[in-house]
Amino acid sequence: MTLERDSVQPLYLQLESLLRDQIESGGAKAGDRLPPELSLARQFGISRMTVRRAINALVTENILVRRPGKGTFVASEKVPFAGSTLSSFSGVMRGLGLDVRSRVITLELRPPPNRIASELRLHAGEAAAFLRRVRHINGEAIAIMSSWMPATCLAALQQADLTSEPITMVMERAVGISIVRADDWLEATLAREEEAQLLTIQVGDPVFLGRGVLYDDRGIPVRSSKVIYRGDRFRISFSAHTRAETEVRLPLNGRPEEKHWLALSFNLAE
Repeated sequence: MTLERDSVQPLYLQLESLLRDQIESGGAKAGDRLPPELSLARQFGISRMTVRRAINALVTENILVRRPGKGTFVASEKVPFAGSTLSSFSGVMRGLGLDVRSRVITLELRPPPNRIASELRLHAGEAAAFLRRVRHINGEAIAIMSSWMPATCLAALQQADLTSEPITMVMERAVGISIVRADDWLEATLAREEEAQLLTIQVGDPVFLGRGVLYDDRGIPVRSSKVIYRGDRFRISFSAHTRAETEVRLPLNGRPEEKHWLALSFNLAE
């Protein structure tokens, strides 16, 4: 690998492109350690600052990852996921050939917050089953999933193998329903302290926050879910066709924290 000093393209961009090509072609694989900046500077006859600029760009894109005291490494490949709460997370991941396991943090009956109670059409003070799990892919903590469900689901959840069995299947079996629709939204945010601890990342690292309400075939809401996905390990994907319903709307009289948001609504079931 060489750099062209007579090129109009800056040297740091050339090095960035060379490193990117090496990773994308498989010459450098996930987990491989990059040579130290000083070694790369000597190899290409450029300044260490130029090397750092190229590496910083790839770190920003999560192609490379820095580990303090250890060096710079090729990041793990991101997992594609549609992000809908209607999708079976474990089913999708296993379909990609990945090993999926869950660790149950909380499973109990308790009154939900007012927003959740409203979403599930519960009476004031009415209890619901609450399940919180950390999802692992190939042994790595990758998502936190919290779900509120009717209290009638608790016994079935307690008896199920929640380390691997999809909770949608458990719910359908427990109360004899068919879950057919989800209304979801997804946004980028930053990891809080507890989330960072559970996902073994740093406070303030980028994560995806998803929320969704699932409905049965009668149009009754049966689950309210919240998911935190590691931003460095997921690539959220969407598909659409010309007949799919897509609505774009800008709230005119929203709350102050909403007034700058452009709301995009997709029918992910299409």
